[in-house]
Amino acid sequence: MSSDAKKDKAEPEVTHYISGAGGMFPTVFDVPQVNTEERIHQVGKPLELMEQILSFVSKDKELVLDQFCGSGVAGEAALNRNRNSILIEKNEDIYRKACERIKKGRL
Repeated sequence: MSSDAKKDKAEPEVTHYISGAGGMFPTVFDVPQVNTEERIHQVGKPLELMEQILSFVSKDKELVLDQFCGSGVAGEAALNRNRNSILIEKNEDIYRKACERIKKGRL
């Protein structure tokens, strides 16, 4: 775990740690975009990108919340990285497509 310098400065008698982070967030992700024909949702993110982000901001078995599920890529990435997830999508058609995507990824 990394130390939390801001909290350490405010309370020097106590050592504070930043939890829930798997590492320092990079300034650039070198991941190709999702092919337009393969997108389920207009803002489809690459699976590899979401997996990398989750590995930085969460740990194994933690819960990931995606309140704008869209294509379901965050849910698939969570499963691939041994995380649990809650996905919320208001569009029923998009929701069904996201569920199909996640099921295919688990086969």
